[in-house]
Amino acid sequence: MTAHDCGFCFNPRVPGPRSRLEPVAKQALRRPRPRALRGRFLAPAILASVDAATPPSNRVGIPIHETLLTAAAVERANLLFPPGRGYELGILQEVETGSGRPDLLLVVTSRGKMRAWNRRSLYLATPSEARVLASVAAGVPASRAGVTPTHGLRILKSLQERGWFTQDGNLVVRPPYVRDSLIVEAKVRDWQKGLTQLAKGRRFAHRAALLVPEGTGGKVNRRALDRNGFGLIVQKDSGVDWIRKPRARSLSPASDLWLTELILRSDPMTR
Repeated sequence: MTAHDCGFCFNPRVPGPRSRLEPVAKQALRRPRPRALRGRFLAPAILASVDAATPPSNRVGIPIHETLLTAAAVERANLLFPPGRGYELGILQEVETGSGRPDLLLVVTSRGKMRAWNRRSLYLATPSEARVLASVAAGVPASRAGVTPTHGLRILKSLQERGWFTQDGNLVVRPPYVRDSLIVEAKVRDWQKGLTQLAKGRRFAHRAALLVPEGTGGKVNRRALDRNGFGLIVQKDSGVDWIRKPRARSLSPASDLWLTELILRSDPMTR
């Protein structure tokens, strides 16, 4: 089984069905076809079939080893981050969060709820739109949403035109659909860089963890892990497993919105 025929994941080099490539102009409120994401969703009792164990030919040296390290984590994703009864685990690889591309982004959610939300045909095009929407929902003007005032107002107008607000101007109710999430950075030797990347991107997930080989695991600064609440996953001969589990933190409304968008883009079963 390959990444583009398993029914759960997209391959950036293989276009999807033609119906998913229709111009947005044909139906104004239809979710636009985003750039394909490398992702899949797993039922609670099903482990992924991973083709990532065969690294791309343009990767050499450490990138190859990090690809294999990531593949090992994907194979045991349900054991590392069990979704729980009634939920499913989504695996997104190297997706743009708005603050980098983590090697892995594991997301626990309900596909049924995601599908129901997607029927509303609402979408977010960028992380900036998520910030503006979250700001307006909190009573903060769009012009103060972390973007320039002009850009914020332009985004707000676009969101209004796409149906994010009711006729009387109230925001469409959108409860969080992400139950839990974990970003993972894989490093063969440079664990310091991995911690820096986690610190930069962790606001887009509830938890964050570093993934390293067993030989590197003993060198990772435990104080740095504890100070930031990061977890540590180590690959041994028997497979990958936790050495330290990460602390959970709340997810900001903007991050929840954008993470939800990424899930909807990557999982064909929610369409």
